[in-house]
Amino acid sequence: MWVGPVATSELTCILLPHPLQGLTTSSPFSPLPPAQAYIWAGDMDAIWQDREWSFPHFREHRLQDWFDLFDGMEMVGLKASLNCWVTSPTALQTIANAIRRCGQSANVFLPRSTRSTPNYTVWNVTLDVTILEETSTMSDTDSQEDTECFGVEIVSPVLKVDSDWARSIESVLGSSRLPAFVSLKTNRSTGLHVHVGYSDGFVDRFTLEQLKLLAVAVVFFEGTIDQLHSPSRSVATENPDILSNRNNQLLRELSDSQAIDVISKATSITEVISAMRFDESADYSGYGESKTFKVNFSSFNKCGTVEFRQRIATTDCAALIQWVEFMVLFVQRSLEKDISSWTSISAECKGLSYLFLDFLNAPALLEKMCGPCTYEMPASMDRNPLGTQDDAEHVELSHGCRPRKDSPAVPDSSKNEPVETTSKRSRSQDSTPEAPKKTISSR
Repeated sequence: MWVGPVATSELTCILLPHPLQGLTTSSPFSPLPPAQAYIWAGDMDAIWQDREWSFPHFREHRLQDWFDLFDGMEMVGLKASLNCWVTSPTALQTIANAIRRCGQSANVFLPRSTRSTPNYTVWNVTLDVTILEETSTMSDTDSQEDTECFGVEIVSPVLKVDSDWARSIESVLGSSRLPAFVSLKTNRSTGLHVHVGYSDGFVDRFTLEQLKLLAVAVVFFEGTIDQLHSPSRSVATENPDILSNRNNQLLRELSDSQAIDVISKATSITEVISAMRFDESADYSGYGESKTFKVNFSSFNKCGTVEFRQRIATTDCAALIQWVEFMVLFVQRSLEKDISSWTSISAECKGLSYLFLDFLNAPALLEKMCGPCTYEMPASMDRNPLGTQDDAEHVELSHGCRPRKDSPAVPDSSKNEPVETTSKRSRSQDSTPEAPKKTISSR
């Protein structure tokens, strides 16, 4: 298993495995058949910011315990992007030099074309023109004439999973060795991108059937996973950089079972990719080059991976590693399902249930990531709109998820009375009986 480069504004690439090897009944996950996994974390659009959507630091298991579970995996690599304020045109080289002082090899990468790729055996520092917003953390004494601001992407090399890959990431992203005139920040235009790929020792890419299984899981669980993200990264905001796979022009009018049917009948990988990013304006087949979906299946054509792009950027190494682990587990569990079983699961979950935590068999991991917050459950099968909410209102409580609102829950119109929703593991408690809320608590 390997993780791709990690950047301060865009973390991309995770290559995942076949069934994971080395899992035991004493682990928090069910035993899985042997296989190899790859993780390639890349583009992490992270323009380091003082207030960011990130997950708590606490972890039930030491990182080495996790690696023990991934006994059969081979490599890990990371990539990310950042925004920085500098007063020197040599900032890229300055950052690369700082990485070298951390004991890591690093180069400045200036692509000559869109097809250029960096040397993935070392860390790479390059520009990121997709970073759109400035942060509000510049000093009052700073001026446009004295301070230069631009997007920076840091791309990690491919790292061996059986090596201390997390320490390599932490040594760079957690480093305080950058010179004082370089300030790294994050904002809403930065993201953490994770590429996940597959290898069983003979084939180094997803098969057609595996890609269809993953596509079905992505479509089915999109609405639920939206609830783990900040408002600016959810479907209701219509963020042009993270479009909805479920609501693309081919699938939006279909029920879950109909969407599953469309994907399951695909006879080629091209058809699967097209269904997951369909846009009638792209070309005659709907198979454009857009990668700006929450899950980018088009990366399969270039590097054999599926890219998860939805998460907002973070400079919290522990949160970054946890999210990579979760994405890998999500893909792994998706490959274990048979497409014929999804219709019944769809009827049971209805796109809103937290039952998918049980499907993933990782409630402890997800609760650990989300933290001891209370999260709002949608009042109906329609996704709860988030576009009217200001991200700044939720930063301190969210940790990447939607915090509970103080207003009463929407009552069930059929019964004309408030409804309280419970999960299998917890129930929210409200001290105001006349205004019960429809919430779920994560402990």
